[in-house]
Amino acid sequence: MADYWTGFCFDVPATPEQGAWLCMLHGAACRLLEASGSNDSDSSTNPVRPVAMDAANAAAELAAQCVDDSPGVTLRRTAAGGVRVRSEDGLGNFVYAATLVQLFLRRFALDDVIAFEWCLTCSVPCTDGYGGGAAVISREHIARFDTRDFVTEAVRQAKASGFPATPGRSLRAPVPVGCWRRGASHQVD
Repeated sequence: MADYWTGFCFDVPATPEQGAWLCMLHGAACRLLEASGSNDSDSSTNPVRPVAMDAANAAAELAAQCVDDSPGVTLRRTAAGGVRVRSEDGLGNFVYAATLVQLFLRRFALDDVIAFEWCLTCSVPCTDGYGGGAAVISREHIARFDTRDFVTEAVRQAKASGFPATPGRSLRAPVPVGCWRRGASHQVD
């Protein structure tokens, strides 16, 4: 049996006030997740009580991004005043991290574009155990790019153009993509 990990680390530029709000939002989302994972039937305890209503709604949106009871993300204030966002113990939820950043950009009406990369790795050599991607985030959009999609498209283009298109240049896809190889009469699965 293999263990799979997701890793990332990036900085969000922020003023001290903005950084405090971002950390507070993450904390509120984590408290919501903890409360939803417990079997505590006492409805009088509200895990987001000290949070303003807009932040409580944002925290609920963040918590909805997690299939587990933890986003696997740690936030730390940087010496420059921003916030470092990183995966925790290789269990980071990159969708959660991207949503957190987008909610931050919306809250402060920032026109910044923040991007980060993530890696996927595995405890044993598996054909599906490695890869990664990137997220490019603005107030309006989150664009995610997965390396598997990139490789699949690159192989499709290479095959369509009579690979290799440029002399001296080669493109080799990992076997699990079902890649086309020059000179092969079949796909490799």
